[in-house]
Amino acid sequence: MHRKILLTLGFTAMLGLTACQTVNTYEPRDQINPPTQLVDKRIVTDSTLNKKVFVTGIDHAEGAGGHLRVQAQIFNRTKRYKRFSYKFEWFDQDGFLIETPTSGFIASQIEGGEAKNLVSVAPTAAAKDFRLKLIENVR
Repeated sequence: MHRKILLTLGFTAMLGLTACQTVNTYEPRDQINPPTQLVDKRIVTDSTLNKKVFVTGIDHAEGAGGHLRVQAQIFNRTKRYKRFSYKFEWFDQDGFLIETPTSGFIASQIEGGEAKNLVSVAPTAAAKDFRLKLIENVR
């Protein structure tokens, strides 16, 4: 009887020690190769936001009806939540700005360490190029 108790206690202790050695870990996918900032003359960012949030890539293609579609990937290099505003400006084939009623800034936010896409479609098929402006919200 004494021996059964000792065996049971020994077995329980071994199970407990084995369970303590199991560790779940999480590492960011890009820890070894963090995102790098894209340098493009079509991206305009204020200097304070650029230290925290930056564009890592841009994709663009012609969509339905010949409208230019743009997707910009941004990354928050800080650990803190950031608020910012952005807008896409559209230009015709001669480089002239195309004004629209919806040409204002759009408020947005991004979590610390998060990557996010900003997507826009040109308001007219006459738009052949774009500029992305990003500013930090100070409120």
